[in-house]
Amino acid sequence: MKRTYNVTYREAHQWASSFLKTAGKEEDIAYHFLLGCQKWTVTDWYLKCHQDMPKEEWEFYQAGIQRIVEEDYPYQYILGESYFYGRPFYVNESVLIPRFDTELLIDQVKHSLKEGQLSPSARVVDIGTGSGILAITLALECPTLKVTATDLSKEALQVAQENAERLGAKLTFRLGDLYAPLEGEKFDLILSNPPYIAHGEEGEMGVDVLKYEPPMALFAEEEGYAIYKRLAKDLASFLNPGGLLMVECGFKQAQKVAKIFQKSVKASSIRIIKDYNGIDRVIYLKQGDDGVSCQPNVTKSMN
Repeated sequence: MKRTYNVTYREAHQWASSFLKTAGKEEDIAYHFLLGCQKWTVTDWYLKCHQDMPKEEWEFYQAGIQRIVEEDYPYQYILGESYFYGRPFYVNESVLIPRFDTELLIDQVKHSLKEGQLSPSARVVDIGTGSGILAITLALECPTLKVTATDLSKEALQVAQENAERLGAKLTFRLGDLYAPLEGEKFDLILSNPPYIAHGEEGEMGVDVLKYEPPMALFAEEEGYAIYKRLAKDLASFLNPGGLLMVECGFKQAQKVAKIFQKSVKASSIRIIKDYNGIDRVIYLKQGDDGVSCQPNVTKSMN
């Protein structure tokens, strides 16, 4: 139910929070959506929350909250923006909304650079880039890397290219399926957050995700493992000796995904890295240098 009289920003937030709670939605959406509407920082909120909210802003905020409740519409798509690694990325229904857990991949690349496992001038490819969060963030955080990003979806790649332009990132974009647009090239790091949800697991997902986020970026055949198998099949052809592979996986998939890649190349190291909630999240593989043919055991790591 809409409120029609003038309100402060704090009163608007209180109304939205109560409305969301009554509808069984997360109350925090009220806060994040309000700050997103105003382009405010947390400091801005504390300084301005007692000010009166202009009529036009109040009407937009009310309409957005009602849409979130009545249509299960993600507030990030209403804003056309979602944050990843501290930066605002443009998003629409052609791409997934960035998840915090995926930031672990960025941290792992930076750790590999720090430890000398990856050269500062390494060639990096992000396969299935979507909105470009991984490739663009790496290009900005580690500007000496030579970054390429690919995606099968023309619409997704357009979003990624717009994000690169908005954020001032320099990298290369290629349209195509997995390795197809990379024929004849080799990389020092192959990075991917592929679709890995099995068909039949819809009951474990949010209604908003199922309704609006692109299915091709969420679901994979073969119980969620199809893309991993395809990436593994041709991995040796595109990864330089001593090169790294880092992929995100679902919380029940890590051991099997690690074994899929273990069979694909002569690896000198394979690790399963936990996310910030202690859940197995990233598979890290280092390919052996020339002549190395060991098949190491899969180990777990917090780093």
